[in-house]
Amino acid sequence: MTKDKIRAALASLLGFKPVKTVKLKLLVVSVHVLLWGLFLIVPLFIYRIRIPDASFYYREIINKSFLIGLFYLNFYYLLPRLFRDRKIVPYVLNLLAALAILCIQQLSLEIYVLKTLAKRFPQFERMSSRPVMAKATRLPGFQFGTGTNVNGAVQVNMPGTDEEVPPPFVHEPYPRMLYMIALKDALSSGIVILLLSGTIKLAHSLFISEKQKKILENERLNAELNFLKLQINPHFLFNTLNSIYSQAHFRSEQTEHSILKFSRIMRYVLYDSATEKICLSQDLEYISNYIDLQQLRLSKNITVQYNVTGGVAGLSIAPLLLITFIENAFKHGISYTAPSEIKIAIAVTGKELSLTVGNAINRLNREATGGVGLINAHRRLDVLYPNRHHLDVMETDHLYIVNLKIELDHES
Repeated sequence: MTKDKIRAALASLLGFKPVKTVKLKLLVVSVHVLLWGLFLIVPLFIYRIRIPDASFYYREIINKSFLIGLFYLNFYYLLPRLFRDRKIVPYVLNLLAALAILCIQQLSLEIYVLKTLAKRFPQFERMSSRPVMAKATRLPGFQFGTGTNVNGAVQVNMPGTDEEVPPPFVHEPYPRMLYMIALKDALSSGIVILLLSGTIKLAHSLFISEKQKKILENERLNAELNFLKLQINPHFLFNTLNSIYSQAHFRSEQTEHSILKFSRIMRYVLYDSATEKICLSQDLEYISNYIDLQQLRLSKNITVQYNVTGGVAGLSIAPLLLITFIENAFKHGISYTAPSEIKIAIAVTGKELSLTVGNAINRLNREATGGVGLINAHRRLDVLYPNRHHLDVMETDHLYIVNLKIELDHES
């Protein structure tokens, strides 16, 4: 399982993303039931004492069930209303009401359990008349540990006498300390549950916000890329039509071939490049047609070297990306008064594509070197291949070299 699938599964389990399939819904419900089951059962096994009465365990299960209900109440109702309405006072009042109900429930259940245990265990009735942690008073001549156990009840004897002295408890209806402990436990448990649900909900909101942000960013980038294509295509069409016009003007025999090449190029530009990614072999065929079309109009003192090495099958690339650097070389590296040379090398190793374009700098076009086309190419690389490309441009007085490396994708 990939990292993306693991993240998606965790997001579904925590409710961060909608669950679409029935199988995944059953998995989410099963995981929730398992976790809450552990929440209910595990504490019962870690108590230091064992109380052989079912009412004690019923109390624990009921109390934990109310806490689970408080979790989902805060997660699915109170917090969404807070995020939607942006009103903190109603949210706080609802929380206080929920905590009050929780405290009343747990305190009432504590009273019921104490009464039940007092009726079923006489010795517990004596102990429950005063907190178990109450301090015993050492009487003069009294020695602890001299009592006997009769039917489970402790009887304490004074030294030197046969008189039985009851345990030193002061009788009260029920110990206040036990009630305070129950109230404290209810409040602390409720606050912990609220903090837990609030933390998960906050993470959920951040997850949704980040997801929406990515969607908006992708929409913006797609609009930007479409705009960049519109900028690239007219620029290319202008240069190509100029080439065909020049051949037609001089009545060249190559005009027919140029029109055929141009039709193939137009098919690629208008139809094939409409997708985000295209087969690398198609893009390289387009580049080859473009170079052939350019060579038809060039004089003999202009040399073009074009080489492709490596396996290109099964790889995809953003359309009209590489052509920008090649078109720039033809636009700014050709001189009709002096010999010119353009070198284009494409090497594919695994998933990495390397493009090297070198051309002499025509002094008449020196200030125009680069231009809008290369700026658009930079932006497209940043958008389509973030952290997956390296572009190095070296410019001297007479030479302009572009080295580009891209980590490509496999065809889907």
